[in-house]
Amino acid sequence: SIIDVKVTKKDLDDLKIHYGIENKKIILYVGRLMKRKNADILIRAFYKIKKVEDDVCLLIIGDGECRYQFEELCRELKIEKDVLFLGAIKNKDLPRYYCACDVFVFPGSNEPWGLVLNEAMYFGKPVIATYGVGAAYDLIKEGVNGFIVHEKDAEALYRAIKKIISDQELQRNMGMESKKIIEDGYTYDKMVEGFRKAVEYVRVRAGVKNKCQKS
Repeated sequence: SIIDVKVTKKDLDDLKIHYGIENKKIILYVGRLMKRKNADILIRAFYKIKKVEDDVCLLIIGDGECRYQFEELCRELKIEKDVLFLGAIKNKDLPRYYCACDVFVFPGSNEPWGLVLNEAMYFGKPVIATYGVGAAYDLIKEGVNGFIVHEKDAEALYRAIKKIISDQELQRNMGMESKKIIEDGYTYDKMVEGFRKAVEYVRVRAGVKNKCQKS
């Protein structure tokens, strides 16, 4: 489990030096690069941010059929130097990226859950997602540990990101709230137990139904 991985200050310093982002505010995306994940909407929101915030970068972790298209979009918008496509990263290495970022963004559509939100929150980060992400309804308290925005709305995504990265105190408080929400009810153990109870409930209900049909 990635939550068992310990991240040191040296790990974070080495990561930032490696990518040349020592003095940058870091926006992070983790997920497949496919159409319904809407990484292109995040890129367009980032383009707006770059107009008003110079010390910011976007890290995109993941791969997929839309990667070339998204890289081309960055070139068209002339932000290719500040959007780093890192490809697939091993799970054991992901904690360093979660810890390094200032805000985690997951702008997908038709997402039944979105475990990456749990992971980012476990590492104490503010999170932004859309109404198309199932986990957002349970995990994000609007304005407390992050924001939920409408799908494919680059302007709303821009405003939410800017609000967080331009206010260090808000960012810190939101990160603390994210950690608290996860530890209070959404640890892996609690989620597994909840899933087990759900399966047991369905199994029992199915048994009762079968008995009724036989009788």
